Amino acid sequence: MTTPTAARPKLRGFIGIALVFVIAYVAVIVGYAQTTLNAGVSHASDPEPSGVGLDFVPTGADPSLGTISGVLFITPGDDLTDDDGRLTKELSIDIMPTLGTGSTVFKPGQSIATMNVVLNAEGHVRNYPFDTLKSEVISAASVRDSSSSPWIPIPISAGASGELTGWNISLSTPDSITLEGETFKTEDYYGIKVLDLRRAESTISIALIVLFLMVLLAAFAVFVVVAYVRDRKKFEVGLTGWMGAMLFALIPLRNFLPGAPPLGSWIDILIVFWVQIVIMASLAWYVGRWLRTRQ
Repeated sequence: MTTPTAARPKLRGFIGIALVFVIAYVAVIVGYAQTTLNAGVSHASDPEPSGVGLDFVPTGADPSLGTISGVLFITPGDDLTDDDGRLTKELSIDIMPTLGTGSTVFKPGQSIATMNVVLNAEGHVRNYPFDTLKSEVISAASVRDSSSSPWIPIPISAGASGELTGWNISLSTPDSITLEGETFKTEDYYGIKVLDLRRAESTISIALIVLFLMVLLAAFAVFVVVAYVRDRKKFEVGLTGWMGAMLFALIPLRNFLPGAPPLGSWIDILIVFWVQIVIMASLAWYVGRWLRTRQ
């Protein structure tokens, strides 16, 4: 029979564990909320009356393909539209580098529409979860009065706004960019922006926790085998099934990673591959020791 005095340490231990859990739970929520405050970008364009404004809203990122997709909102200046907001001149918009066409021409009398754009980006997905994406975007706009008139470059103001789940976005404006040996400058009526994406702190934390859990699985398997080899525990058939199940559980656990990279990334070389080896070796050691044991 448990006395009240003996029950007090157990109660205190339970309260302590519950308190630690509550503190950790609140800390995770507060930390996640803080990481989402500045995760997006908010830099709207400010077009001149004789120019045009371009605002890029990202909708997706694919580190494996090296692309950033989004919608481009086009805002012509007051000198280029009539009272109904329709173009008075032919307007050409060019975006590069893009996957597919990045050029569109709007005819006079046409209302401005949006453009779906897929930007080329540089990054190394194998560095997950510390990988980044960088896209140097060059935009240009020009107008002409008729199809027989020459194109005339006009001032352009480029911006970006929005956010992507799992990414932190930043925007910078260099004075020039060199692309394929050609230098583009803002003073030559080019809109130049550099879009940088990096994994959000919450994504990195979740990925590291999942990888740590994988390492724990391997450690548990080794602990069970060592306890059996030292005759501290008897052979249990169910443990062979448990270790075999862990091998099959590793793949879904790895794919549970937010934005999981393709196979062959650094996390596979440094952790996942070795966890599989340790668990498989533990299973073989466990069964092999049992086979050598005389009953």
